[in-house]
Amino acid sequence: MPLFEKSPSDLVRRFDEIAELVAEARRCRMFGYPTCVVNRNLFAGLHQDRCFLRRGETDRGSFVASFGASPFEPMLGRPMPEYVVVPPELLAGP
Repeated sequence: MPLFEKSPSDLVRRFDEIAELVAEARRCRMFGYPTCVVNRNLFAGLHQDRCFLRRGETDRGSFVASFGASPFEPMLGRPMPEYVVVPPELLAGP
């Protein structure tokens, strides 16, 4: 049994659509998952069935408060403090 599950194909398609909106983004893969980087800095990606974004401290707080986002924790007890999980309902919208 694999340690991590693959991202659902519909989520990968949606991530691809959104990634196309950022002209300066370069697509790559990290641990087998699609990600986006700008100037070699990771700013968005998928992990299993979740999409995550890197946010600055101020933006992160308002994003969490406005949308009910949660901290990104790829492994239990190992949060990545600058990253938040995008709530699925946000990914479904325009």
